[in-house]
Amino acid sequence: MQHILDFNLLLWYTQAMSEKNLLALEEDRSHSHRVSINEHAWLWKEGDMCSVFYSAIPVFRYHEEDRTGKHIAMIHLVETGLAKASEVAEAFSVHRTTIFRSQKKIEQEGVSGLVEKKT
Repeated sequence: MQHILDFNLLLWYTQAMSEKNLLALEEDRSHSHRVSINEHAWLWKEGDMCSVFYSAIPVFRYHEEDRTGKHIAMIHLVETGLAKASEVAEAFSVHRTTIFRSQKKIEQEGVSGLVEKKT
């Protein structure tokens, strides 16, 4: 799997993590939610956006209704060794089999294999 650094995400992270904004994020928990994946990784849900962090560095961001983005984020964590499939499955509220099936679809069809087919 090819890994691409998303500079827009990095810019967003830099702005969000300024001292002032970090304090605001900590105070306003009504629209945000942190889910631990493991000791170093977590999923941050804020409004309708979800961001995956590893050691305080953003590694992926997707809209909560973007099923394909969610699956790519899960696969990315597992394939890069940042988290175990069982840890990712629990944090993302899916079964481990879902992650393995998504990995297989990407291997066979590329990312388009994860996009839901319209009938």
